[in-house]
Amino acid sequence: AVFCRITATTRIFEQAFRSARSPYQIVGGVSFYERQEVKDVVSYLNLINNPKDDLAFSRVVNVPPRGLGKTSFERLIAFARDHELTLLDAARRAREAPGLKEKAIRAFLDFVSLYDELAALRDHPAEMVILQTMEKTGYRQHLKDESRGEGEDRLANLEELITAAREFDQEHPGATIQDFLAD
Repeated sequence: AVFCRITATTRIFEQAFRSARSPYQIVGGVSFYERQEVKDVVSYLNLINNPKDDLAFSRVVNVPPRGLGKTSFERLIAFARDHELTLLDAARRAREAPGLKEKAIRAFLDFVSLYDELAALRDHPAEMVILQTMEKTGYRQHLKDESRGEGEDRLANLEELITAAREFDQEHPGATIQDFLAD
């Protein structure tokens, strides 16, 4: 048994158990890569790596909150379906989507602009892409603004993700975010 006082430290143990193909169970907590903040950042990375990943788009388009409501998102989905587009491509054409209000159109177009900026980092080392993603999206600040205890724990988890990326970059010089995600 391995006891941890700080949940952010479980990643190292989980990684070691996975590498050794040794079964493990987390009791009283959530697996590192299943934590909301880690899944959010990894979803950004997945979208950067694959612009056709509608699941990743769905998870991050309003994270941190951009003022997009359920109805606006459903209208974008319907538009994408009707025109056989990915959600990212539909967001690029948000002005054409019927029923979207100007605020939602602006939010979708701003997200596309953010995506384009992040996608330019696709071939860079994982640590740099994660750091830039957290800063450019405002996700780090969003967590800092959260209620004291929970926001700090979530930031600690993201710092551990950055550590994982740094270690990966050191072990695999020249690797990209795609390689990190595959690992």
